[in-house]
Amino acid sequence: MTTYSTIDTDSSFIDRPLFGESTNRDRTVNLVGIGFTSVLVLVTCFGAFIKSAEIGGHPKGYNVYFAVCILLFCITHAIMVSWYRQGDVDPKFRYLIYANNLILVLLCICANFYIYSM
Repeated sequence: MTTYSTIDTDSSFIDRPLFGESTNRDRTVNLVGIGFTSVLVLVTCFGAFIKSAEIGGHPKGYNVYFAVCILLFCITHAIMVSWYRQGDVDPKFRYLIYANNLILVLLCICANFYIYSM
């Protein structure tokens, strides 16, 4: 005859998130970072369209292409940040999110120099 033992389930163990709680500091850094970066990306995108049009011509294709690439990178970055905040991404990717944020800001600065130097 076989005896089955019961497993004692602790409800606090079951309700705990997979990767632990995020701190207020992490949330603030993520929100401020993605907010600042998104504003910078929007300024870059508007600049790509408006700068050429104010001179009297049509928007230049390479400026628009550069701005669209930056916008798509920003969208994927925002999705990754939201996944991180939901707990779907391992915390070791936090540094990758910070690095992507920095790269995106530097790319926007470079694009703005390029767009407004013409």
